[in-house]
Amino acid sequence: MRMFFKKIWTFIYSIFNFYFYRSSKIFNNELLRDTNSNINLNINDNYVPQGICSIDDYLLVTMYDSNHELNSKVCIIKNGRIIHTTMLDNKAHVGGICYDSINDNIWITDRSGTISCYDYNHILNSNNVSAKYKKVKIPGLINIAGFNAVGYITYYSNRLYMGNFNIGKSSKMLSYELNEEGNINFDSRNEIDFFSFVQGITFKDYDSKTLMFISSSYGINKSSIRIVDYETKKVLHKVKMPPMLEQITFDKFGNLVLLFESNAKIYQKYKFKNNDINIIKINKL
Repeated sequence: MRMFFKKIWTFIYSIFNFYFYRSSKIFNNELLRDTNSNINLNINDNYVPQGICSIDDYLLVTMYDSNHELNSKVCIIKNGRIIHTTMLDNKAHVGGICYDSINDNIWITDRSGTISCYDYNHILNSNNVSAKYKKVKIPGLINIAGFNAVGYITYYSNRLYMGNFNIGKSSKMLSYELNEEGNINFDSRNEIDFFSFVQGITFKDYDSKTLMFISSSYGINKSSIRIVDYETKKVLHKVKMPPMLEQITFDKFGNLVLLFESNAKIYQKYKFKNNDINIIKINKL
């Protein structure tokens, strides 16, 4: 029954957005084209990219099977190509991934309002991995279809930041401090109202400020990146992007890395399909 209402809601909202946004200019292709560093994922199977994080020379990209038959996976990219693929122990949507540099752990969003933690070296070198902290329950995050779901996750200054994919006052962002074992300290919970349709968030210390770069999108409708002052929560800048923008991250050079769901083979007939992971200097924004 829930799946039925989810499909109805998705259909109604897509129709609304088609008529509401059809006359707006939502593409910023020149910005994405103005780079020499784009990475072509060249996805030829049924997997759909969702999350991305940068660790030293590597980019880690999470993907789920659109047929919901095979387990989700993490693709490790170095020098612009996939050098290894690690299969996860679930079939989750894997909408977000982040790296805890203190404890050398990888956190990935899991099913039913949970997140799971993996050893970084196991992700990097193993063909199959099991979580060291599996399905850690995160209370209070409900997605747009009414399900418990963690939509995105990131790491900054020994805290995990995560939130739900929702609209208006139902959109929340939570943060938790990590303890000495690298697991969540639930007593350190902080919660704020947040933006609608968030797909990813990443932090950047810039000009004596801590900035949040926030990606938002919904289906085939417009996407955007907001640059927000973390202390005041004031939006300093907003950039329109092509549809289906997912998680974003900063690479080791300080460039902003953008992952689009439209990389997937199932979207190959769409006019707005983006075949690349885009890498942008932040002064271009």
